[in-house]
Amino acid sequence: MKHSNKKLKALSLLEVLITLFIISISMVAALNVVIRSGTLIKDNEIQDTVNDLVLQTYELIRSSDLLAVSGTNVMTDLNVVNSVTSFRVRYQNNPIRGYLEKTTQPFTSCDLNSEYNYQLPPNLGSNLAYPVCLKVDIEKLDTVRYEVTISVRYSTTTNPANLDTYVLTRFGEFIEI
Repeated sequence: MKHSNKKLKALSLLEVLITLFIISISMVAALNVVIRSGTLIKDNEIQDTVNDLVLQTYELIRSSDLLAVSGTNVMTDLNVVNSVTSFRVRYQNNPIRGYLEKTTQPFTSCDLNSEYNYQLPPNLGSNLAYPVCLKVDIEKLDTVRYEVTISVRYSTTTNPANLDTYVLTRFGEFIEI
């Protein structure tokens, strides 16, 4: 019993090339979607971290406890009405507690070496792999009210120069450490 191969037709070179072209276009489109989704995930991670840090700072400032501050002439500066004093957020050990450290550095850019680069509390391990710079400005409005402005700079893949600002009022005293 012999089979006749004359009835079977092979694919031509042109058909094979067209099929390979369609497959390669599909692969390029799929790769583009994967790359774009990776950058979106990274941007969302950075934005979530920024929101977390701003919330922690907000809770530190709005606490009913005395807010700890440090720096040269810090209490004198905080008691001058309509005068703005700038701080960065820091943490002390035993117990882990946030405080504000006075600074006079300009807040123009953000990188890992910036004075304003956010340092995580010691119980949370190593610091962030990307810079998130946070500055707190405090202005005394009257005998009991302070206007607090939280400014945060960070970079994402879609915007390398984000600057978000939040304003709140603090009713409470400060303690120098």
